[in-house]
Amino acid sequence: MPWLGSCSASTPAALGFQRQRQLVRRLAGLAGGIAGGVALVAERTALGVELLALGFEVAPEVVAAMTAMCGRLAIVSAERVREELVKLVLGDHPRAGLALLVDTGLAQLVISELPALALEVDEHHRHKDVYEHTLTVLERAMDLETSHEPVSGPDFVLRFAALMHDVGKPRTRRFEDDGRVSFHHHEMVGARMTRK
Repeated sequence: MPWLGSCSASTPAALGFQRQRQLVRRLAGLAGGIAGGVALVAERTALGVELLALGFEVAPEVVAAMTAMCGRLAIVSAERVREELVKLVLGDHPRAGLALLVDTGLAQLVISELPALALEVDEHHRHKDVYEHTLTVLERAMDLETSHEPVSGPDFVLRFAALMHDVGKPRTRRFEDDGRVSFHHHEMVGARMTRK
């Protein structure tokens, strides 16, 4: 399928046989093209993000179609959006899938706190912005899953906590008299936001 793009050589082998069959069935059902009826918007969008999170590259025309369909995603139930977000966060490459959500505008509908982090400056000056810092923390949290015995495998709570740990920063940003930026009590504000 030309709209799919390509994948790294190790990705198909890493997928279990049942998972491969499931993806092939979903792809076969979407072979009608990139853009299409509203009924397929959620499936195409979710599949594009999921494939990227599994290590596949998504073709530029697919990214363009996802961006164009972004506003139509509002028809999708909150339960379905949550299910797809959980799959993405638990994937092998969630950073790539999350970046695709932000780049296409879909993050505003799925996890609106994430793109807001790109506007904040990292007060430690170790990262380009708090968004990049958050994605780095997510990757480090994933490393923790395999760095101890017993190996836990993908842990949604750990990964989601890493993803949400700084979401309170945009609401608590203050410019100090000495030119520094502070985010006092961002952890408490972020905890309240995450509970919602």
